[in-house]
Amino acid sequence: MAFKVGGMAVYPSHGVARIKSTQQREISGIKVQFYVLHVMDSGARVMVPVSSSSQHMRPLMDADAVDHIFDVLSRHVDVPRRAWNRRFREFHEKLGATSTVDVAEVLRDIWALSQNKELSFGERLIFEKAMKMMCEEIAICKGWKPEVVEQKIRATLRQASQRKRRKHLSSR
Repeated sequence: MAFKVGGMAVYPSHGVARIKSTQQREISGIKVQFYVLHVMDSGARVMVPVSSSSQHMRPLMDADAVDHIFDVLSRHVDVPRRAWNRRFREFHEKLGATSTVDVAEVLRDIWALSQNKELSFGERLIFEKAMKMMCEEIAICKGWKPEVVEQKIRATLRQASQRKRRKHLSSR
C-alpha cells in the first residue's frame, strides 16, 4: 500500500500523522526510502521505511469504519480475570496494532474492568491513550471536535454497561 506525501496516516503507537515527505537514507551501506511523518498530537517526527509501511502504519478510517467502532464499543463484555500485568501487556500490544478495532476493544474492555474494580495506574494510562487516539482519528474522519467524540464514546460505553447491568438484574 503506497501512502501519498501530504496525506494522512495512522502510526499506531503515536496517533494520526501527516506524511510530510519521503527521504532516502543509507543504512549499513543500503539505500532505504522512508516516509517522514509529522505526528499531529505531539509534533513528533517519525521516519517509517516505505518497504514496511503497511506493517507499521495504516490509512485513516472512513465513515463506515466509525460506525463499526461504535458498534464494537456498544457490546459490553466480561473481561476474563487475569493478572494485571498480563492484561496490561495484552492491552499495550493491541494499542500498537494497526487495527482501529483493536483500539476500540481496549477502550471497551478497560471500561468494563473499571465497572467492577479499581484500575491499575497502567490500565488508566492505556485507557487514556486509547481514548485520545480514537478521539483524534474519529474527529478528523468525521470533522467533529475531539471533545464531542469523547462524549459520544463515553456515552456509548455507559449505555453498554447499563444494558449489561439491567440484563444481570433481570436474570436473578
